[in-house]
Amino acid sequence: GGEHPNQQHPTQPTMEPDPSMSPPRGDIEARVLGDGTEDLKDDSSDSGGGPRSHVVLVAGLPRLPTPHPASLKGSSPASASPQRSGGGPERLPLLSRESTSVDFWWPSQRRGHRYAAWAVSTAFAVCALLAVAVLLAALPLAARIHASHRRERQRAPPSMMPSPQLGAARWGIAGLGRIGHDFAVALTAHGGDLRAVAAGSLPRTEERAAAFAADFSKNEMRQPRAYGSYEALAADSEVDVVYVAVTNQLHRDVAMLFVRAGKHVLVEKPTAVTAQDAVAMLAEARRHRRLFVTNFWNMAFPAVEWASEKLAARDVGPVVHVRGDMAFQAVYDLEDRFLNPRLGGGATLDMGCYLIQSFLHFATLQRITRAQADSLPTKGPSDAWYARHVEDLARPFEAQIDDNQTLRTLSDLGVRVVATGEVNAHRDALASLDAAKGERPVDVEAAFVVDFASARGVFGASFQRDSPFSLEVLGAHGSVALAAPANCPASARMTVLRDANAPNASKTPPAPCCGQPTVETDEADFPLPPFPAAFAPGNYPDGMGFAYMIHEVETCVADFDTAGCRELPLVPHWIQLATQQILDDVLRQVHAVAGA
Repeated sequence: GGEHPNQQHPTQPTMEPDPSMSPPRGDIEARVLGDGTEDLKDDSSDSGGGPRSHVVLVAGLPRLPTPHPASLKGSSPASASPQRSGGGPERLPLLSRESTSVDFWWPSQRRGHRYAAWAVSTAFAVCALLAVAVLLAALPLAARIHASHRRERQRAPPSMMPSPQLGAARWGIAGLGRIGHDFAVALTAHGGDLRAVAAGSLPRTEERAAAFAADFSKNEMRQPRAYGSYEALAADSEVDVVYVAVTNQLHRDVAMLFVRAGKHVLVEKPTAVTAQDAVAMLAEARRHRRLFVTNFWNMAFPAVEWASEKLAARDVGPVVHVRGDMAFQAVYDLEDRFLNPRLGGGATLDMGCYLIQSFLHFATLQRITRAQADSLPTKGPSDAWYARHVEDLARPFEAQIDDNQTLRTLSDLGVRVVATGEVNAHRDALASLDAAKGERPVDVEAAFVVDFASARGVFGASFQRDSPFSLEVLGAHGSVALAAPANCPASARMTVLRDANAPNASKTPPAPCCGQPTVETDEADFPLPPFPAAFAPGNYPDGMGFAYMIHEVETCVADFDTAGCRELPLVPHWIQLATQQILDDVLRQVHAVAGA
């Protein structure tokens, strides 16, 4: 390509001519003036030695005129410099700035021109040979630089969520608050079969249930039956699956009611208020051979599936670190579920559960099963990371469900947790607590570290501040980040860095010391359809994404008897229980720090 007109060139060396080629008297110096012309100056009176001749080339400026002005041929420099009015040598116009070559000329005889041309040609030839040699020597380095240079993959085209083929199961909803409403909208908007709804925990249950059901009779949809108690819903023989959207403190009793009635259950996160409640719920579901799933709906989003595939392929190396933060400034209302301890409130149970569950998923994602290990060829030292199979990590948690629901300590399970935080210590909040029932103020700020499966997670949850609602998984040489809000992401991005320890990598440390060059980036978008106008606005961002989890549950229910889908692969039982046990420990430490 051509040079930029303002590109800086290195200053050309001064060339010392043969004395025999010197002009009869003095030097001729070419000086570029400010107005774009050049001066020829007689330097014969210059002190400090005999006659000398030189040309000064100024970097970045157009070439000197060629051929030499006729007035200089065969004459002395003194006579060759026409005088302009006002004294001094006459200015000679320069050639066009479009010129791209540089001509060296000497104010001397023809013999001087020939010698000068020969010298310049020789110099250019030597430089060309040196340049070729340097280029050949630099080819391997150039190849490595090209390999490590950032390559932007073609961005995955946006994939608008297709309408999942819902309708394979007949649904009921228990708990008709904000979450229940958005769930019902996503279900019915995608063709799902909502058969019945029930309100049972607040006054005027039948009236509220009837009003809720009426909303979903629009657009020629079948109006679901309305019940004023959860027991009535449990007795409905036309309901296969119940979504339990009651407040946290009711999760255990209401979910177990439906399990015992022979219903499959999708319970809103967190699974329960305590790990002891969670293990009892899981054990009850296994005893009655019913599907039991905690609604970590984030796991069903295509962006999380895409991120999981990238991490499982080890595009960014082994997962070593996960970081995330989820928070918002809650309205100070002690009757609302966020700040009410009797309703199972608190930032950790509300949002910290997403962070912990995601950590457990991503930290163990690359672990292979024993069956997969047996089918692999002989593994070398680089595969030693696979030594512990996923069953080895899950089995201790699974055993707690089947072993009389006896919980083991986290240290026995290979988990370490360090947490700190703050509780709602307002005077009115403390005054409302019933110490006899063991009530404690809810946590409003929590920061915690979780260590498990050779990975560490660093997280924050709060009701006191804003948050990017971010989640990023860091591998040895890259990362995968979920777009905000990370509990219902519509896109994800992967960044792959140069692997400093790859077999064919240069063994020189990255430069600067802590900067690995980017090799490639990749990103995928999965935009959601808008919330239906008849129900807008929704209560939660990306509420239409509930359809993803509904589809997964319906698929598992359809295969429950034929394929033996006893638990949802996206959210296995052991991760549901492990999440709750870690939540317990975070809250224990936060309350200990706060003295509550």
